[in-house]
Parts: sequence; C-alpha cells; structure tokens
Amino acid sequence: MTLVHGTRFRMSCNGRQYAGEIVDGKWVIEGKTFDSPSGAASGVALTKSGKTTRLDGWGYWEVQVPGDSGWTPFKALRPRRVVGNAELSALPGVAMIGAAPQIRQLFGLAV
Repeated sequence: MTLVHGTRFRMSCNGRQYAGEIVDGKWVIEGKTFDSPSGAASGVALTKSGKTTRLDGWGYWEVQVPGDSGWTPFKALRPRRVVGNAELSALPGVAMIGAAPQIRQLFGLAV
C-alpha cells in the first residue's frame, strides 16, 4: 500500500513517541528513510533495555492523511485478501455446497 506524499504517521512503543512523514512514497522518521511501515517501526524503536527489535509496523502506526484531522490505525487501511472457493474448500471440515458467503462471513472475509 502506498500512502500519499505528506501523510503523517506516529506510534508509541515502550513509553516513547515516534512521528514522521511520507516523502515521495518513503517512510521518513528521525532523519532516516524506510521502504515499509515495519522497516520504519523496527528502524527506530528500541526495547526497554535499549536494544533494537523487529516490529510489525501495521499494528503500531497511526496515519493522518493530508486534509484529515483525525488519526487512523494503519492496520485499518490494510487491503483485505479475498479468498476463493478452492482455498475455502481446502480447509478441514468445510463443505462448499452453496455455503461460500456464510463461510466467508464466518472467517471475516469479503462476501
């Protein structure tokens, strides 16, 4: 997913606040440039003991798109994967006789 130029982002991790901005498709924070939300989160966040760590940026960042006043959890913008009948029927115990919409809904998938 690409965020528009000027989108602001922020996160809190281990009692510290981090903030940056999307510049030409890159995540720029604290003078460092990253290609992804996870790269940015992992590149700046430290553990309580001061060591680097790997973070899933989708779950940490909030974004504010230019022109919006509010903040949105970045994970809420993540595209949802559409699962086909073949994939659903491969799940153990799933019978596909006209049940695709109900099964999709059960798994929280697009109907």
